[in-house]
Amino acid sequence: MGFRKKEGWKPHHHHINKLLWVILGMVLILLVLSKPAFIGYRMSQEFKDIEMTPSEVLARITSYKSDLRVTETKLDSCEVASDKLIDDLVVEKDENFVCGQTKDEIESDYEQQIKELNLELESVGTSADQRVQDEISLIQVELTNANLASDNIQRDYDLVVKNSADNICCKAKVDNSDIDSYIVSSNKVVCTSGEDKRISC
Repeated sequence: MGFRKKEGWKPHHHHINKLLWVILGMVLILLVLSKPAFIGYRMSQEFKDIEMTPSEVLARITSYKSDLRVTETKLDSCEVASDKLIDDLVVEKDENFVCGQTKDEIESDYEQQIKELNLELESVGTSADQRVQDEISLIQVELTNANLASDNIQRDYDLVVKNSADNICCKAKVDNSDIDSYIVSSNKVVCTSGEDKRISC
């Protein structure tokens, strides 16, 4: 009676697949469990590097957020104030332009009238009779009145410009303390420093 050689156990391919799935699952579990620990370790090292505790970092972040909200509020207020200032400046410049335009028209008419009156005086001459002399005297009175009216117009215009300059330049002086005077250029007030026309704030 002979003995038959015992063959070794050979795993079935289904068993191999199950084993691979088990190993893969364990690896995934280890990765999932180790990730928070790794992140926590890395964060603790970062906190250690900056010499701050997590609670101190959170407090610092909260403070930054609060400062940011305050800054945003200030920016909004500045934007509103800036828009209002621009609107005011536009109104002032428009008013100055209208005043300057009116003054130029009056001065032009006045100069034309003087030319016409001077031509009449030259045409009359010194040999005119009493009636003509009276007419000349009347014309001279009218010329004097016209000069006075022109002076009044100029004075009123200068006063309007001065008031507008004080209003505009005193606001501008808040941002630029060097502003102490103004000039008028193209019927517009230009705020500056060191000029003869001073502002009163």
